[in-house]
Amino acid sequence: MLSKQSKVLVVGQGLAGTLISFLLKEAGIDVHVISSESAPVASSVAAGMWNPVAFRRVIPTWNASKMVEALHEVYPRIEEEVGVSFLHRRNIHRFFPNEEYKETWDKKSKEPEVAPFIGATHPEKGEVIEGGYVDLNSMISSWRSKLQHDQRFEFGDFKDIESSGSKWEFNHKTFDHLIVCTGLGMLDGLQDQDWLRKNKGELLHLHEGKLDKGTILNNGKWILPLAEGGFKLGASYDWKDETLSPTEEVKSHLIEKGELLFKSPLPKIKQHLVGIRPTTKDRRPLVGTLEDHPSLSVFNGLGTRGVLIGPWCAVQLTDSLINGNPLPGEMDVNRTNISFNIF
Repeated sequence: MLSKQSKVLVVGQGLAGTLISFLLKEAGIDVHVISSESAPVASSVAAGMWNPVAFRRVIPTWNASKMVEALHEVYPRIEEEVGVSFLHRRNIHRFFPNEEYKETWDKKSKEPEVAPFIGATHPEKGEVIEGGYVDLNSMISSWRSKLQHDQRFEFGDFKDIESSGSKWEFNHKTFDHLIVCTGLGMLDGLQDQDWLRKNKGELLHLHEGKLDKGTILNNGKWILPLAEGGFKLGASYDWKDETLSPTEEVKSHLIEKGELLFKSPLPKIKQHLVGIRPTTKDRRPLVGTLEDHPSLSVFNGLGTRGVLIGPWCAVQLTDSLINGNPLPGEMDVNRTNISFNIF
């Protein structure tokens, strides 16, 4: 377990690294963060949306109530610490593709697990009242600035870290515990790469247009109004293409679905964004301390719902590291056979 005398090194400062380093620092742990200056970070291009309802079957997502509660506790504390607002609530309007889906929505939305997240239902759409987005670039960069000001951040990679018994060394500094939050970059250090999977996503960043700025629209794809103006339109999911190249076929499909939501030609496209999400084969994150290496922890594989599940998972990991409490088995990294080449 960690104590106030422990020195912790977090490697990777995307969503996962930001959350766990903040919570550990908040708890009084001496935490330092390193992150690659060049490796692509999925968080930097993600829309950052959260939605506690899985639209395919109109059911709550994994531990939805707990996840939403933690989301509204952790992100505001980071906002207060860095003095930047990046959490934006948005209701979500899900358009019904057919009458059968509407009947499913009407039935499911009355169930106790779903009802707290559901607002008004209209003839052509239903409403989720607990949704929104996190401006991930703003959160990550403002937390990095805070860490740099406190001399707790450096640029570096996993390969720059050396193992010395139960200790870890980076740039002539020694640490008692290492937490790997490098997303797909973790693959470079794994012996068995079966658990961590790549999921390519593409979205479009649009200029300003005539649309309700307070609501996310969804018809299988979504349009997200941004606080600073403009919109994001997404997203695609591809388990086979591992390149970061934009795809014209995906772009055309997004435009087609987006124009149905706008009910007019799309605003001009600013950017066609591409990222690779770190997901797992059982769709649950990899969290916790390796049983065989008690000075090494993992916080990774948050996947497509990272903004929603990340805070709760980070709270559980912090509690486990400081108080020794067990993690939920379905996300505990020890359910896998993961091992690192560093040993």
